[in-house]
Amino acid sequence: METLGRITAVLLAAILLFLFPLRYNATLQRQIREEVILQELINFVEHRKVEKKITKLQYQDFMDRLHGILDGFTVELICYREFVYAQGETKEQLLYTDVENRVMEESVFLFEKGDYVTIRILHDADGVIEQLESLFIPTGIKVQEYVYGGMIP
Repeated sequence: METLGRITAVLLAAILLFLFPLRYNATLQRQIREEVILQELINFVEHRKVEKKITKLQYQDFMDRLHGILDGFTVELICYREFVYAQGETKEQLLYTDVENRVMEESVFLFEKGDYVTIRILHDADGVIEQLESLFIPTGIKVQEYVYGGMIP
């Protein structure tokens, strides 16, 4: 009986010696991936704010860079503009589907001063990194969301 306990202890120790470092490395890889995604997101939005336009080539280049980092993601390009009337009333117009359609059809979309642009990335793939991270402590989080945006000056 004592031998069985020792064998079990050795097996558990061997498993833990391999799994804890794997989980630690997976956590580091996720953090690095998040930093790279956020940096790509910030660069794309800030360049669009300075140039005040988005072209088909720029959007496809951004999507290609994301495909190199992620798999199983959805990108939402949200733009809206605020109209101010003489009585001081404001009305917002949501343009995100219109922007994506125009970018894909006409190859360019011009922003005006005061427009807001936001990009939202939803990463919903359950890859190796996520599986290793939830090995010991299940997080229950299946979708990771990255959002960045701002107003066109």
